[in-house]
Amino acid sequence: RNSIPPQIQSLWDDTRGIRVNVEVELPIHIGYDFSPVSFTVSMEGTAKPQSVGYRIYNLYRAEISAGIVPAEAAAGASAKAEESSGETSLSVPARWSASFTAVPPEYGWYCAVADVFGESGELLTRTEAYFGIADLDCGVYCLKAGESCGSGWTDPLRAAFCGLKLLRLNTRIGEAEIERTWREAEQCGVLVFMQFEMKEHCTEEHVRGVVRRYKNKISVYEVINEPNLFMKSDEYIEWLKEISRWVREEFPEAYLLAPAVCGVNLEWVEALLKENAQKYFTGLSIHDYEGHESVDPTHWQWKFEELEKLLKKYNAQGLPLWNTEHGMTGIRMGISIAPAQAVRETLHRDLNERAGIPENRNYYYYLNEHGYAGYPAYLWSRTGPHPAALALRSRSGLLQGTLPTELLDFGAAGNRLFLGQRYDTTHGEVVLLRNLGLASQELSFPADGEALTAVDAFGNRFAVPIAENRAKLTLSALPVYVLPKAEQRFDAPELDFGENLAGEALFSYNRVCKENFGALNNQYLEAVQSDHPNREIWEGLLEDENAALEIAWEEPKTIDTVVFHSLRADNSFCALLDADLDYWDGGQWRELKKIRAEMPESTPVQTFDHQALCWYLDQNIVLAKFPAVTAKKLRLRVLRTTYGFCPDKTAAQAFCRFMKTDAPNPQKLHLREIEVYHSNSEF
Repeated sequence: RNSIPPQIQSLWDDTRGIRVNVEVELPIHIGYDFSPVSFTVSMEGTAKPQSVGYRIYNLYRAEISAGIVPAEAAAGASAKAEESSGETSLSVPARWSASFTAVPPEYGWYCAVADVFGESGELLTRTEAYFGIADLDCGVYCLKAGESCGSGWTDPLRAAFCGLKLLRLNTRIGEAEIERTWREAEQCGVLVFMQFEMKEHCTEEHVRGVVRRYKNKISVYEVINEPNLFMKSDEYIEWLKEISRWVREEFPEAYLLAPAVCGVNLEWVEALLKENAQKYFTGLSIHDYEGHESVDPTHWQWKFEELEKLLKKYNAQGLPLWNTEHGMTGIRMGISIAPAQAVRETLHRDLNERAGIPENRNYYYYLNEHGYAGYPAYLWSRTGPHPAALALRSRSGLLQGTLPTELLDFGAAGNRLFLGQRYDTTHGEVVLLRNLGLASQELSFPADGEALTAVDAFGNRFAVPIAENRAKLTLSALPVYVLPKAEQRFDAPELDFGENLAGEALFSYNRVCKENFGALNNQYLEAVQSDHPNREIWEGLLEDENAALEIAWEEPKTIDTVVFHSLRADNSFCALLDADLDYWDGGQWRELKKIRAEMPESTPVQTFDHQALCWYLDQNIVLAKFPAVTAKKLRLRVLRTTYGFCPDKTAAQAFCRFMKTDAPNPQKLHLREIEVYHSNSEF
């Protein structure tokens, strides 16, 4: 069932003898208004194209524009044609082109897909390009044509466009590069810090020389990159003690960061605090690589709470936190998960800000198509900007680098489904809202007045009417921002679902599974990170189409709401996508709710770094509401999960091609909690 259709196999194997590129006629693929955008499709090869079909999609794969245009020989191009069996081939490569225009309807991220068809209408190849339409007046730096170098580790102007306000330099890149980066960072308001990266860069002569040279330009210095990977904490303290002395003798006002550990390594941090090493540095720096690729609020909140406890234990609670390296992969083993990257990185910033880390103390690693091939976390490539680049820009313009003043409370059950944070900015109050992995969900908020102004993740403003002191908003996995007027009330609803009936339930599964059913109703959301205190995720294999999880009670229960907390699609962990929920009426099973994910099938393409564009947006929670029934048993018939991090079959096939294997990650049912209610909530 994982066999690749011949047409797609041919597209991926490039057997049709043609190469194609889509040029977006916008500087750096970014526009600032809704004028028509021109595209040129350039083709070269020995197969003769007849036409080009194009489609423009937004982030949700809604088709914005589509059409078909003829392929024409490029000016000055010629080739000798040979006919065989009625088809034309070329003895030497030739060039063709096709052009079209499209009008973007709003601010946002867009994907232009180009299909190249041969003389018989067969698909020769397909590729894509990304572009964005950004708000010129959102308060974030606007790139001009030719301004950004567009490559390398240090690109302050492009970083500023994306709302990334912190940039790391290291001492070995050369004086000219350091000067250029500092000059551009000053121009666009990006804070630069210098890292003495490894032990060999921490000699007294080198440290003193760097600080002496740049102390009038750079005031923040970090001591050794991720030392917990290659030395013990006591050795690091000795290095820190000496480097701190050298830096401060040269520059008494220097701001020193340490220990830049890989992961929020609590053991290492405590070892430093025990020895009172905080007297040698000004800010505590971390790299919150917590294992795997996704961001789980349960784990991040637990980890930062534990870090806060440590700081209080050693009277260091005033120590500022810095996240001096973090990134989210947008490309994974032959597939693009760029839409999920936008969800994850904006959520990551939400959680960092809850811990007291503002955007100018949060370094994204790395912006441009550059760096480690095994860790493609870039937000911008030759294909164009990823969605996260546009979403982070809008976020920065609205929140202005502030920290939340209030964490909204949706109630015990609601806080597992939704996140809300209130900010005070120079242009007034801003409330950030999002769901944590549901399908798009309408929610009713207590509010005063006649209307509210809201802004979506890409900067589009819209009015939200208020009726009977309630404002209805649809929350998706990407944030939406509400802008109440001065003194206008806007609060989170407390979602009281009532008693969770799952606590009394017994569970069974009709296929091979783990026997830790207690994990499904222990009122805790387990996490997959290796140092999390509770990692016992329940798992069932999907051996065929009849896999089913049964929930049973000794006495009948009246039920109208069931919540299934699955996992985010990440490495080998699978998200629940499609299922049928049934109830037992005493004599037979009856269908109660069809559960279908809002996720289009991945688009197969041929690009330099991926062969499938996935439309997965980190769905990991299923909320099933239905007219109340009374039953002793429920049954979840599992129809579809992800293939680990591959959202669907097309993505799994692209993964197999990339990895040169016939076996994708197996589909499994991963669950970490089930909640069952008879709820009177209007939600």
